[in-house]
Amino acid sequence: MNKELLTALIQCNKIHLWGAASSGHRAFYKILELGIPASKIDFIDKNHEVLKSVVGRPVRSPEILSEINFSTDIVLIASSMVTEIIESQPEHIREKLNYSHDLLFSRAVKYKFDEEFLNTINDLTSLLLLDIDEAFTIWSSIKETKDIEGDIVELGVYKGGSIRLMAKAHESENGTNKRIIGFDTFEGIPLQTGNGDEKFLGFLSDVSFEDIIKTMPNCVSLVKGIFPESATQINIEKISLAHLDADTYKSTFDGLNFVWPKLVKQGRIILHDYNSQGCPGVKKATDEFLQDNNVTAIEIAESQILLIKN
Repeated sequence: MNKELLTALIQCNKIHLWGAASSGHRAFYKILELGIPASKIDFIDKNHEVLKSVVGRPVRSPEILSEINFSTDIVLIASSMVTEIIESQPEHIREKLNYSHDLLFSRAVKYKFDEEFLNTINDLTSLLLLDIDEAFTIWSSIKETKDIEGDIVELGVYKGGSIRLMAKAHESENGTNKRIIGFDTFEGIPLQTGNGDEKFLGFLSDVSFEDIIKTMPNCVSLVKGIFPESATQINIEKISLAHLDADTYKSTFDGLNFVWPKLVKQGRIILHDYNSQGCPGVKKATDEFLQDNNVTAIEIAESQILLIKN
């Protein structure tokens, strides 16, 4: 985070975080770590009527922007939909909105991370919607499963940061024998009802399949469509590692039930947003799956959990 924004956050009267899903929660707690009291923070979100409050703070309509005193208050975008949010506002408001990628997705360097990993996440920094520990879970798991047969699969590609991270990790092990396959609508999250999932309609829609596929290395195949119907477009028999980042109950439940039967012995599933207060459907779907299949999960970095098939 640049020093000017840090100083402004500390000195302002009020901080309005635009985005009340998982990224918003992450920004909220990181701001608390700066010594700023929670009473100074509230949220803005287009789904304010559904959310009402998160982490004990009110969620207000974007219409509040017309009432904000920008000389004393800070509006900080706390969502991966930063481009869409900025473009939704008139010009005189856009220039007053703030965004810090580092605040949402910390890149603090610790001794356990090697130079190759750090260089990779620095190259992907604007695309990689993971903090450094979450990214390292994926990186290290690709390496740990390099000698296990099976494809590498991702459900929830968005702009391609994490699947490119997986491709780079695979490449660094001189891997050429595995397919890396990503599933996404590339049109945003479709309507899903129940479990708090209605609020995600159209979320992550600021992406183009044609643009994303151009950025992919040769080992990556992208499958466009609504999962799991889209999985019929490609034959997958064995999976060594899967990264599931689907945000909603149905997509998470369908993803787990698609991957687990194909997961080879010692294969891994890394599941994102399990402990995210903004994605309650993910935890509900996962807990049901774990109970139905007598599977044990390991809670790891941030909101991730890890499943290893014995």
